[in-house]
Amino acid sequence: MTSRQQDISEHYSREISDEEKDSTAYLYKRVRDIYGAGAFAFAFPTSADEANSKRENAETIGRYNINQINLGMDFIHHQKQAGEARYLKIDIDVVIGAVKDANRSRAAHKPHQPKLPNLTPLEVKKAEMAKLREGLGL
Repeated sequence: MTSRQQDISEHYSREISDEEKDSTAYLYKRVRDIYGAGAFAFAFPTSADEANSKRENAETIGRYNINQINLGMDFIHHQKQAGEARYLKIDIDVVIGAVKDANRSRAAHKPHQPKLPNLTPLEVKKAEMAKLREGLGL
């Protein structure tokens, strides 16, 4: 057995934590609710297909809690209602991607932290006073 085969074997034989099970079950429930039982049955014709999909994606889905999953699923629901082609049929990778994107912190949303030079409090006060005098024209 090669190291790659061993890595794959270990990945599929590892135990799924309770948090991963809960998050995965909730995400698949939301998928079924949004797309309907018929579309869900078409995407996962047998319970084995659904179970395999859950096992394959449990590690990734388990990184998110119910509130985080809701953010992504609400986005999908709105996109599906708007007729966005990407969200009209079940694609579990697209669903996971939407959850991931809904919970990503983007640069524009990070709080601004100005870069200040390493000044002592007295130097900072002097610089503020100089700026104030300059603004007043003194």
